[in-house]
Amino acid sequence: MTYCRGAALGLVFALAGSGLAGWASAQDATSAAGQDVDVSCAKDLSLPVKNKWRMIGGVSGPGCPLAPEMATPRSPQGSDGREVKFTGGAILWHASGPRAGQTYSVSGCMYRLYFQYGGPGGWLGLPISDVVNTPDGQRQIFEGGRITYGRVDQQCEAEPRSNDSVAAPPERAPLDQYYDATRGDYVAAASTPSVDRAVSAHYQRQRTEGYVFTEPAPGLIPLKAFWSESRAAHEEVATPEYEREVLAAGYGFDGVQGYIYADPQPGTRPLKHFSDPSQGHVVLTATAEGEADAVGRGFRFDRIEGYIADGP
Repeated sequence: MTYCRGAALGLVFALAGSGLAGWASAQDATSAAGQDVDVSCAKDLSLPVKNKWRMIGGVSGPGCPLAPEMATPRSPQGSDGREVKFTGGAILWHASGPRAGQTYSVSGCMYRLYFQYGGPGGWLGLPISDVVNTPDGQRQIFEGGRITYGRVDQQCEAEPRSNDSVAAPPERAPLDQYYDATRGDYVAAASTPSVDRAVSAHYQRQRTEGYVFTEPAPGLIPLKAFWSESRAAHEEVATPEYEREVLAAGYGFDGVQGYIYADPQPGTRPLKHFSDPSQGHVVLTATAEGEADAVGRGFRFDRIEGYIADGP
């Protein structure tokens, strides 16, 4: 049995089954395999919800919706949202406010406690992060507070966010550009293992493109690194749709370089993705020098992966 406790109201109740994040395993398996899922039972979902539903496993994860997608009550923080409920969870997205368009899932123990407190119209408001792992269990952040799951006691607790308890932003690390002239391959590296591998493989450092955050936080998305042995090429992506493309092309996951903003913020610059279709190489850059270098080598602009800080 898994127990949930609401710290503010003292609610305690039992849930059948043991999976706090039952959707998470389906999400991991689907993402890792780069597989598609049946969308027949989700044909009436809006695009943000449908994309999230597919990412967390579709019919193999949350299953089919229990009811049509509907508008949520306006949150106490002033955000409008939409939600779709499934067995054991829900997908919610911000229809207005500073995070308009962002979509999150709430499931398992956290889902039951969240809706016990009023869901989007309650004091927690809309979710502003997906579940993240912690040393003690898991955590999910909402507009008005957070819900934590303790692995030892298998309980969920909800607590409001106070002005003096807002966590400091995570530290930043430089995202450096490396280049191998022999293969024409670029790699944007920030994590220590990636930098060490680039240096040991005789890649030459070109410049610092900007700064990534070293830990996840609301509003940030992971910048993931991939490597193709057959192509002898690196790839770094932050957008889920292009992650699926990279996996389908046979690249293997090589770690998280850091975390970047999904949307423009003061003090950030766009992180641009360029590619050379003839050679299969890419370059990720946020500087005028890097962009000029990419264009000069015949690379074409593809998209913006996200936004990185322009200073430490």
